[in-house]
Amino acid sequence: ALGRDRYSLSGVTDVRTRLTGRIVGDNVIVTVGANLPTGATSLDPEEFAALRVLAAPALAMQTPALGTGLGATAGVVLARQIASWAWAFGASYEMRRTYSPVSFATGIAAPDVDPGDALHLSLGTDGFVGQSGMTLSFSADLFGDDELDVAPASGAGPATVTTRLGPIY
Repeated sequence: ALGRDRYSLSGVTDVRTRLTGRIVGDNVIVTVGANLPTGATSLDPEEFAALRVLAAPALAMQTPALGTGLGATAGVVLARQIASWAWAFGASYEMRRTYSPVSFATGIAAPDVDPGDALHLSLGTDGFVGQSGMTLSFSADLFGDDELDVAPASGAGPATVTTRLGPIY
């Protein structure tokens, strides 16, 4: 139906690295990570068509976010047994910097996206109530303002659209 029987899409967009280490036995675990923009920042029309096919819901393939810019994260998990219950608390901070989303060779300039930073918190416990196991958990995700600078059709200077996701509990 699309007039093609073969598509091609290859290459590196961003490199994500993560280091995790135990600080105090299994009770304190620290994670640091980085997202480094190292590769493709645009797609030609054929690559864009391939991406559309790969992202089809019927294929159930996860399509990675392309070109999400520089970012870093740091987090800690604290775990402990109190009485007969296992408890864990986790917190992480995610720093995200301005980037231009992958351009799809449309002739329109890609907007600048400045995603807000994020704070993720989790508390969980697991234990027995009588003879039955029970798990309780609470999580919260708090986000900064996301800003999108777009060039209006009138040709005037860029307009900024501000949104905020969440908080999510």
